[in-house]
Amino acid sequence: MLGGFTGSYIFSQTIFTLKSNTNSRIPGIVVLVSELVIFVSPVALTAYIPKFFFGALLSLIAIDLMMEWLLHAYSKLRFREYLIVVATFVLINLLGLESGMLGGLVCAMTNFVFTYSEGVSVAKMFSRSRVQRNYQDRQYLTKHQSQIVALELHGYFFFGSSIRLVEHIKHNIYVDASKSHVKTSLKESTPLLKATARVESSFVDEDPNRYICTLKELDELHASTPSSTCRKSILEPGTRPTQYLLLDFEHVTGIDATASRSCFQAMKTILARHHISLIFSRMASDLERQLEKNEVLGGGDADGVTIFKSVDAGLEFCENMLLNERPPPTPSTALQAKDLFPKAKKQPDSFATVSTLTSVLTSALESWSSAAESSIFLPSQNIERYFTKQTLATGERVFSQNDATSSLFVVESGELEIYKETATSSSPNRIIKVSEGSLVGEVDFYLEQDRSFTCQATAPSIVFELTRASL
Repeated sequence: MLGGFTGSYIFSQTIFTLKSNTNSRIPGIVVLVSELVIFVSPVALTAYIPKFFFGALLSLIAIDLMMEWLLHAYSKLRFREYLIVVATFVLINLLGLESGMLGGLVCAMTNFVFTYSEGVSVAKMFSRSRVQRNYQDRQYLTKHQSQIVALELHGYFFFGSSIRLVEHIKHNIYVDASKSHVKTSLKESTPLLKATARVESSFVDEDPNRYICTLKELDELHASTPSSTCRKSILEPGTRPTQYLLLDFEHVTGIDATASRSCFQAMKTILARHHISLIFSRMASDLERQLEKNEVLGGGDADGVTIFKSVDAGLEFCENMLLNERPPPTPSTALQAKDLFPKAKKQPDSFATVSTLTSVLTSALESWSSAAESSIFLPSQNIERYFTKQTLATGERVFSQNDATSSLFVVESGELEIYKETATSSSPNRIIKVSEGSLVGEVDFYLEQDRSFTCQATAPSIVFELTRASL
């Protein structure tokens, strides 16, 4: 009832009332009245209280706090946090209250740095864009998908977290170790490396003596400590050296100067040494300025960094670069393509001039059918009378979101982009990019509903429109 010395920032709560689970206003009133009496009294009332009472009370408080923070807290705190409590207790006893508290504060700040660096995460993303491509392009990109690595970054990057980022990137980037001076040591390190690690490809004849490993494993090889994991990945078929590394910065909250130089500048140099292009996406303007100040961006060199507003645009760029570097198909490849896409049956003389629309539709239909099925013949005069040809300039819309749907479109040439417009986003969200031979707007046409998306030409294009009224 009479309470005790205040044990928390709530004036009415004392250590005694907390331990006894007292839920009443009376202890607070008693404490308030007692302290007011002591304050206004002309006589020092505490002088009449025996000193052993204060000593016993202080000892009780000290023992209670030590039991709570040195014993019971072990099961409530993480191990590093518990070590900070113990270190602060030891420093207070050795150096005094002020110096000990300052030392504990330094320990807590150090723990925060390590904890925050561990909070940074790097997630691997799907490395294919939303561009709809023909069968040959899709087949080639599937075989060479490992040459594009896309990573999503999260958190704030400083010196501690940047080291973890570099290590993560080294584990995901593949390089050609046979071009390094470690090739000799590779062959001598294990007889397994004498096996042929040939990568099957219908477009390019790979070097059977190529050794592929990650950048991390290459560092181990330079240190002459190849591991069994490294040997296995070197011989794994289907792995190709990385050519493009895309980093997404949408969830990055900040980058300090040490991370700019120790991580991104150093990483840019390492990647350039292995002829790997570095690509950034969805980077905030303040982060871009920070990297420019530290010469990561805007250097004007040939191996500079390319920045895109979206991940999909960056992946499309990487895919286009891979397709542009594709060597011409070999005779065996041409034969496979011929078997997969058989030519249309020879048409009568009256239909000798086959329209472009008929060719597009025939190729599309035959690509969906199996090679064992008979070739498809589409009489052009019967088909074209249902379609209306339209020529689109760059930026011209085919249809807009929420428009009434009365037709579908077949793309003869050019490129169309289909995207979703939202009120919460200033930039539209691209759904897919289509090109020659694609159908556009067919789902809304079949379901007889308003347009779900907006379709716009990103290059000079020619489309054929099929209206419901013409059927």
